[in-house]
Amino acid sequence: MRKRFVSMFLTVSMLSLMIFGCSSPSGTNGTDTTDTNVSDSSDADASDSAETITLTYWDGWADADTEPTAAAVTYALAEWEKEHPNIRIVADHTTSTSDGYKTKIKTALSADEAPDVFLMDKGSFAQPYIDAGKLLELDSYLDGKLDGMKEGVMETASSNGKIYGVPFNMHVNGIYCNTELFENNQISYPTTWEELVDVCRQFRQLGITPIAMGNKELWQAIQLFEPMMLSEAGYDYCLGAINREESFDSEATVKAAGIMLELAKADAFSKGVAGLTFTEGAAEFAQGTAAMAICGTWGLATFEGDSVAVDGKVKIIPFPRTADSTGTENVLQAGPYEYFAVNPSCEHPQEAAEFIVFISQKISAYCFENGLGLPVWDMQGAQTNSALFQQALDEAATATRFMSGWDFYFDSDVTVDYMNLVSELLLDQTTPEEFAAQLQQANSK
Repeated sequence: MRKRFVSMFLTVSMLSLMIFGCSSPSGTNGTDTTDTNVSDSSDADASDSAETITLTYWDGWADADTEPTAAAVTYALAEWEKEHPNIRIVADHTTSTSDGYKTKIKTALSADEAPDVFLMDKGSFAQPYIDAGKLLELDSYLDGKLDGMKEGVMETASSNGKIYGVPFNMHVNGIYCNTELFENNQISYPTTWEELVDVCRQFRQLGITPIAMGNKELWQAIQLFEPMMLSEAGYDYCLGAINREESFDSEATVKAAGIMLELAKADAFSKGVAGLTFTEGAAEFAQGTAAMAICGTWGLATFEGDSVAVDGKVKIIPFPRTADSTGTENVLQAGPYEYFAVNPSCEHPQEAAEFIVFISQKISAYCFENGLGLPVWDMQGAQTNSALFQQALDEAATATRFMSGWDFYFDSDVTVDYMNLVSELLLDQTTPEEFAAQLQQANSK
């Protein structure tokens, strides 16, 4: 699970569960629950002559208090047991806090001791194992089983045109606006980056924080910079540069960096932004004292509820485009972060493929209906109790492609350099040209 989720879950997961009526799974509250038999062979109908098979399964959601997806998994596994009594799932849940699950699955994959089905992070985390043949190529097993999957989602779990997993949930980032502050001050919502800079200047002149932000953990600034790059350069160029097939030392990077610097010079961000956590920045917006916040659907529960000042006063707008943008492609930042993969050594690969499609569909529906994430499948007739989730769903429906945060693609050492460089833009401590050259240098190590 993405690093930013850990800090957010500790502060908003209980709130989101309370607001949306999410039920917690039964079981222990520790860091590891091993050999949880979701369906035991002894439960099978004695009159049923079909052979019972067993699939082992690992994920990173041991505790619904800090990892709300745990409740969705409990539901999905129970539904599988009802509908597939002859396929027994032996589930093992390990907390993702402090990267416990990531360490466990990396060790197991390296030692050829991974379970049949397992949770996998996308991008640079998975790629070495794909290259080493540790993840089963699933195209032939999924033929005809992905009808209803949203456009662009499967890129998350694909490499070189081959499918290696099935996503189950996604998040979309955007700009959260306080409608009361915009309307009372007769300020229009920005549609271009140039308009966003102007809007920030207007709010600052009124003594209102334009964009509530806390960048102490370094990741929130990249949530704003990456849409600038997508706007200037497009998906293919950005991914090519990350993969060292294009150079970041380019006019597009200089332009995107220039936009961030213009916002910094306009005093667009919270006072003391570099020393504030995301939670502290989000609280400023939730209290109604800031005009905008940068957030994803994973954190919007912070802005809903009877005790929240901005409850019912939030409008989600997409990230702006450049004024001269002529592209027809609509790439949204975020999308799925994880997927379910299959071990090439699995004795029952077809059943494993059917299992990951099934739980993907169930988790996707559960998370949407309970305000925990946007669906990766078409949800005909599904409804959510959250007005903000519905806004995000409508926005996600316009996307032709999704691109997650670049920290999912970069190597870990490059990610640190990249976050620090973007933070320098946020604080007006570099130039666009220096930023572009240094980012390229960092990614060339």
